[in-house]
Amino acid sequence: QLCECIGLCLACAIVYFCRERFKHTYDPSTDTLNHLYLILPAFGVALVFHPNLNNFLPSDISWAFALYLESVAVLCQLFMFMKEGQAQPHTSHFLAAQALSKVLSFIFWASSFSELSNPNHYIKSFVGNWVVGMQLVQLLVMGDFLYHYFRCISQGISVSQVVCSDNV
Repeated sequence: QLCECIGLCLACAIVYFCRERFKHTYDPSTDTLNHLYLILPAFGVALVFHPNLNNFLPSDISWAFALYLESVAVLCQLFMFMKEGQAQPHTSHFLAAQALSKVLSFIFWASSFSELSNPNHYIKSFVGNWVVGMQLVQLLVMGDFLYHYFRCISQGISVSQVVCSDNV
């Protein structure tokens, strides 16, 4: 629980720095994807498809909501890349590292998804499969970015041009 508390504090610090200290670096004209289009469906799906991890419904729904939202959250950044026509190199490297994390997470859940399913419940018998499916969605969402990222790296082009398909 100490790690979770530290993680929450770090997340709050990041939000503070983004919204207060470095708010002058934010350009709302490039951030056009309405975040509610990602949050509301993720929450709705979490209400229906959530595992029974610790017999505490709010915790199970929260866990599923975080998983589903994480699956599509990178879309905001990818849309900004396309709108700006380029990406900051450090952001491109961060997204590539995040994609590696998603690959490892997919491997983990593909080998242990059956632990999340409840065979005695019609809907919850599919929760483990649904989690693996959402992990696959994460990989598919990142797939095009990774293709262009590795093409930039292999051709010696700056990763800031990762969204410029003419260069790659």
